[in-house]
Amino acid sequence: MSLEPWQWGNNPGGRMSHELHPKHLPHWLKKYGKAIAVIGRKVVDNNPEGVFCLEATKKLMTKGIYTVATPQAYGKLVQEGFKPREYKSLPELIKKIADNKYPEAETVILLGGIYYLQSQALQALKHNWHGRVLSLDPYFQPGATYSTRNVKRKQIEEWQQQVLTAIDQIQE
Repeated sequence: MSLEPWQWGNNPGGRMSHELHPKHLPHWLKKYGKAIAVIGRKVVDNNPEGVFCLEATKKLMTKGIYTVATPQAYGKLVQEGFKPREYKSLPELIKKIADNKYPEAETVILLGGIYYLQSQALQALKHNWHGRVLSLDPYFQPGATYSTRNVKRKQIEEWQQQVLTAIDQIQE
């Protein structure tokens, strides 16, 4: 199968994401060392997914995880009393990570981004960075090292609660 040039950037290739069950999140973060959480714009949404993203982000920040955010997410987090370390657009953040501007980071946690933008960002990291990427959104991301499978609508609240419980178990 040949690929057109416009298809190349989002081809998952031979390496596909492994399933990440929320209960394993503390284990992976302990095993893989320092993490950076990249927070996307969904934290500003007033729907259940946005509320979950905001709550998960707050918990990650209280656990001491280095947090960077897109501009929309940054504004919302500051309103809520939480200040991420920095903010940039998603392509700038991914370029900075891929260029090893965060040398201590071995793991990137993606949360609350727009699916197709995250998918492209994951492909860039997959091919240009040595670390691992965990996707904490309820959609399968084949470019991540570990990603949840697509969560059914009936199970979304249960899954969100499992993720929040797992974040609580992360050791600082």
